[in-house]
Amino acid sequence: KANEALSLLALAAVLERDGQFQESLLRAIEALDACQELQEKKGRASALQSLSRTHLLRGAPAEALQVAAEALELSKALGDGTWEVSAARLLVAAAAAHVGPSGTTAAVFAAEADLAKGAEALRARCSAGLTAKSFEDAARCRRNRFLGRAEAKSFTARGDHEGALRQVADAPSLAQGLQETPYVVRLGLTAEVIASLTEAVEILSREKDGRQKALAALAKVNLVFFKGAASEEVLTSCKTAMELCKAAGDKVLEAAAQHTMESLEAKSLSLASTSLSAAREKEEKLSEAEALLYLAQAHLAQGNSLPEVLEAVQQALILFRDLGFPSCEALVQSMLATSYSMLGEASEASKASKESRDLALEDRGAEAAALEASIFAALVASKAEEALQHGRDLVKVSRYFNDKLAESFALGQLARLHLANDDPGQAVRAAEDAVELAAASKLAQASVTGQAAALRVLAKVHGCRGKPAAALRAAEQLLALPGRAADTLAKGSKGEAIALLVASEANAASHAALATARDAEALFVQLKDQQGQGAAKLALASTLLMQPQRELDGALAAAREASSCFRSRGDSFAEAVALCATANIHLLREETSEAEKVGKEALRLFKEDRASRGAKGTSPGEARAKQLLMQSQLKSQQPSAARLFFDEFSVAHLELNELASQESLEAAIATLHNMQRVRKNVKAVVMHLDGTPAPVTMHSYALTSGTFMVGLRSISVPLILACCGKIAGPSWSLALACDYRLADCDTQFLLPVIAPPECLGDLVGQAVAAQLCISNGCMPAQAVQEMGIFQQVRPGKDDTSRAASELAKRIAAFPSVACKQTIGLLSVPALRYTAVGAQRLPDRDLMA
Repeated sequence: KANEALSLLALAAVLERDGQFQESLLRAIEALDACQELQEKKGRASALQSLSRTHLLRGAPAEALQVAAEALELSKALGDGTWEVSAARLLVAAAAAHVGPSGTTAAVFAAEADLAKGAEALRARCSAGLTAKSFEDAARCRRNRFLGRAEAKSFTARGDHEGALRQVADAPSLAQGLQETPYVVRLGLTAEVIASLTEAVEILSREKDGRQKALAALAKVNLVFFKGAASEEVLTSCKTAMELCKAAGDKVLEAAAQHTMESLEAKSLSLASTSLSAAREKEEKLSEAEALLYLAQAHLAQGNSLPEVLEAVQQALILFRDLGFPSCEALVQSMLATSYSMLGEASEASKASKESRDLALEDRGAEAAALEASIFAALVASKAEEALQHGRDLVKVSRYFNDKLAESFALGQLARLHLANDDPGQAVRAAEDAVELAAASKLAQASVTGQAAALRVLAKVHGCRGKPAAALRAAEQLLALPGRAADTLAKGSKGEAIALLVASEANAASHAALATARDAEALFVQLKDQQGQGAAKLALASTLLMQPQRELDGALAAAREASSCFRSRGDSFAEAVALCATANIHLLREETSEAEKVGKEALRLFKEDRASRGAKGTSPGEARAKQLLMQSQLKSQQPSAARLFFDEFSVAHLELNELASQESLEAAIATLHNMQRVRKNVKAVVMHLDGTPAPVTMHSYALTSGTFMVGLRSISVPLILACCGKIAGPSWSLALACDYRLADCDTQFLLPVIAPPECLGDLVGQAVAAQLCISNGCMPAQAVQEMGIFQQVRPGKDDTSRAASELAKRIAAFPSVACKQTIGLLSVPALRYTAVGAQRLPDRDLMA
């Protein structure tokens, strides 16, 4: 068995040299199993080092990192210094390639670990990984807004546009603006790996040689960066390494330290352009590809137009494809997908994300980046189920590395994706699991930050379920998290202020929420954070409205101040949200004109925001603004009276709209019947119809049931229509009840026809009747005339009324008996003008 294990290791080494990495992995795994069966520690350590080497050479540093950490622990147990140094170099090389600060440093450590032939690939993998991470961080806010829109769809389907907008733009999200929570997730960042990497740096530091000390200093830079320390600490460590590299007189190490220093500093367009020009002059493809990635990163950091970012990424993709680095190509494809998603090009984003997943099959680190990009692309394409599946796959990748923090982050995102698929039960379970995993992490500071992110999601999910008590418990847990000196939840920090906003929104109807919102506002004022002040004031306005005794004046002042804060920050989206809150308060104060004015401004800002994102359809913000506008217009509408008067030609003129009251309609019909029966001097009726859509609750029974049309037709005189405005609802029945129809050219006809008269098919034909009842949308007057429903379309309202009156005068010149007989022959019985499905009043004569 021992000889078999030895042979398998030798075969794995040969296959590795030949570039057959998949076969080499299989043989090394078989050797590892054999050594474990024999309980041979040295053999296991050798097999683990072989596995780590092969993972690195095939471009999978995340897997290599886990295996190398285990190999180092085993080598230490053996007490063999040579084995320890070998395992330490492999571990440092894997860490540098996976999440190192510089590709050049990754190449140096690969050469030191006797992986010179894979140095270029690892350098490229490190550079691509860094840029992919920056793209992911830059897109996180936009992706979360798309996720909020997906969550809002269930609210929109129920007609709760206010709740839908709250999902997209809650106070904690608005407080962050375009800056997402600083929750840095590095796949494979476990306490065990960090401890092993710290030991590896210590082992390399034992060397007395100046060059080895310089290498150890560079390794320490990687360690500090890997831990996610502040940029100042990383730069200080890098400066120390630079001095040691200069003292050692090694130009390669000095260049690596210099490149690391440059990569840690903010990316500038001038420096990236200079690097790109130099690489093209030297005709170095890898350097050119790296420079293009830095250029794209610089464009992204400076907020330049996304097409420029996209162009740089596309050029880098071609170069990596030519170099034959599939892991790098997968990462660049994920950047491409993210860029397309930010541009709103869903089909291109989906295509790029699929190619990224296909290429990342052998590199789980790249697969995680591909899945993040795929979730974003699916959300942009409004494919919530597809995004949910990618979210589940991301959780599986995190579990493979036994990384509790990364799994907690993935589960928090999965909870929101469940919410977007209208499955709140699964969302609660995923969020609770995320909290438990973050709490179980051995990295104290990262554990608190992870719990904070997971508890925010849990509070949001409970709020969507309508469980304020459960949401408040999650918010209280968030506030109870221990502060850390360098943590975002430290007392007086922005993290604490955001936690207070979460608590205030959890149960806004409570008196405690009012005090919490004011505390959050005070903290933001202390931090001089205008964006946060605006969010806190908006939360305060919402809380004041939810109190048992509403404070409308205080809420209005808070909402106005919130919109002012957002305007000064240049955040038009947040300003529009605040304006919607202001319009709502104006409606509650019955100030309809002010509400309409503010609502129109909010709608304009929401439309501009959607246009800037290249998104299609109606956003939740637009839907809410339109709802507020409609409510303001409806509140200003009052029932009107139908007006009836006669001219010298015995023509009756009837002016009315949808808001005509029941009493005025009954009086008009009674007057017409009396004039016709007693004086017999009604020769024609001109209906002047003003199309004014109104809510169903304001329609009189005479119009909705069709009884007014029945009474009008029973006079048995020609009816001529002159209409303008928007014809919808019962206005259709009024128009169709007339014998000759004229319309203003600007008149709009809203379809479908709801509750049409029973005789609709006889009036316009069965085919046209079906089209009117099935079609949806708005139809111009010319189209209605072409369908044969209207006889004339005139160029203006006055001209239409004048033409109708002239026609009525000509008809009135004919004998009354002849007109009545003609109407009787050509029209359907008056009773059939009753609306379909209307409850008819009992016939008194039949009852008698």
